[in-house]
Formats: sequence, C-alpha cells, structure tokens
Amino acid sequence: MSDASVVATLVLIIAIAVLVLLILAQQIVHRIKRRARLVLRPACELAVAEYLADENASVPPPPRNNREHVVLRQVALAALIELRGRERARLTELLERTGVVARTVEELAARRRTRRRRAADMLAEMRSDQSRSALVAALDDLDAATRLGCARALVELGDDDSADHIVEVAAAEADTSPGAVGDVFLGIAAWKPSLLGEAMSSTSSRGLRRILASIIGELRISDHTALLRVALTDTDDELAARSARGLGLIGDDGSVEALTQALGDARRERRVRTAAATSLGWIGDRRALASLRTAASSPDWAVAAASADALVLLGEERGATRPDTEGGLTVAAA
Repeated sequence: MSDASVVATLVLIIAIAVLVLLILAQQIVHRIKRRARLVLRPACELAVAEYLADENASVPPPPRNNREHVVLRQVALAALIELRGRERARLTELLERTGVVARTVEELAARRRTRRRRAADMLAEMRSDQSRSALVAALDDLDAATRLGCARALVELGDDDSADHIVEVAAAEADTSPGAVGDVFLGIAAWKPSLLGEAMSSTSSRGLRRILASIIGELRISDHTALLRVALTDTDDELAARSARGLGLIGDDGSVEALTQALGDARRERRVRTAAATSLGWIGDRRALASLRTAASSPDWAVAAASADALVLLGEERGATRPDTEGGLTVAAA
C-alpha cells in the first residue's frame, strides 16, 4: 500500500471517529436536557393547575431560561387539548403574558422548516391573537406544510380577513397533502361552512372536490346537498361514491332518482353503485324499491349485498347470494 493510501485511510478513520464522537456528544446533551426538563415539569404542572383553579391567582412568573420556557410550553399544550371555554382562554392569556406565544411566533421565521412547521402547529393550539399577523405572513412560506399549519391556525382564530387566502393555500395542496388539507377544511366547516360550498363550486381540483364531498357528507351539511347531487354525476368514480354516501348521510330524499340511476348504471365502478344502494337504504324512500330489487340480483355480489341490506331497511326481507370462495357454495347475505 502506498503512503498516499495509508494517509487517506487514516484521515477517513479519524473523520469517522470524530463523527461518532459528535453523535455521542449530541445524544448525551439531549439526555441531560431531557432529564432537566423532567425535573422541572412537576412544579410547572402544579403552578399551571393552581392558576387555572383559582381565577384570583396571580400569573406565574415568566420562564427564566430556555429550559423553563420549553417545559411551560409543553405543559400548556398538553392542557390546551383538553380545556374549553374560560379555562382555555385563561391558559392562552398565561402563555401570552409569560412570553411563550411571542417566542413561538419567532420560530415561524426559523431557518429550519421543521421548526417552522412545529411553531405553526403549536400556535394553532394556542389560538392567540398575538400570533395573527405573523401567521398571515407565513401563509406565503416556501414550505407547504408550514403554509397549511398557518392556515389551520388562522381557521382556529376565525380570521375573516384572510379567509380567501386560507382557502387558496389549502386548495393548492389538495392533491399532495390531502390529510392536512382535510384538517384545514374541517376547521372551516365549523367556522364558516359556506366556504366549503364556494370552494367546491369554483375548484377544478379533483382531490379537493373529493375532500369537500366527504366533509360535507360526514358532517351532514344539508345546505350543500345540491353540490353533492352534481358531483354524483361526475365521471370521477371516487368523487361520485363519496357524494352518494354523503347524500345518504344527510338523508336527502331529493336525490333518490339520481341515486337509483347511479345504482343501475353498469358503467359505474362497484364503489359508486354500492354507495348509492346503501344511501337509498338510509334515506328510506320507497320509490327506490324497484331499483333495489333489481340490483339485489346483480352478478356483482357487493352491489347485490348492499341492495339487499337497503331493502331490509325499507322493510323487505330480501337476501342476495354470493359465491363461497372456500367451499364453492352460495350463502345468503343478511
């Protein structure tokens, strides 16, 4: 082995050793900090509990260092999830007066996107007016997850002035982050349900329309049944299936004809037809009997079973049959 190779090998070994030492050092520091926070936590929890229990109690002193700040924020966030009404408002006020909200707002401008995302999520739980302007500005953050976190935080604050911007931010990520977008629109449904209808009417995003159809149906927002009826006829089978289910959950008897058409349309995917049959059973309108009787004899067992179940809900004991894949026999679907 040449001298150059020996030197290169030694340099590589030293670099690896230094890297391992750095990792170990970081782990040790992390453990020390964690243990220190665990020591502080019981006293912090007691102080917060006493403050919330007595409306005349004085505000606990602000954190003296970063460690105390982190502990107070952790304790408060855990409590905020459970609190409602006056107690929640008092705890938010405590976070404002002790500087915790301000410190969290500063983290929205952090270089690391993970810190910005976490700050947005924490501010959504805190619901402090002190964070409003910073959250509005961060709706234009380069990171999509941070934008969505800020949108959700502003929904929790009920920020009317930025309502259109919130919807725009959420709609733009519907195809890539459906879960986070769903959280934003669930908040909007509780705050300003009319925005759901406006978004569904104006968007061309298939992903967003699916999300909105699900939310409208699951939350039984009857003001938007007309939008679900239109979506039921869409060529997107997933959207049509969600719309069919939503109409059934709402109990919209005005959609019986459209649902029977979907049930009888052999060009539709199974999920659309089964959703239509199930919803017809939930709605309970006997105008659907003929279509359900026909569908109960469908060669597609899932459609037949859903139709048979719907017939039972309409007062008819009608069973569908399906092949038993193990024994080759047929059994009745209850």
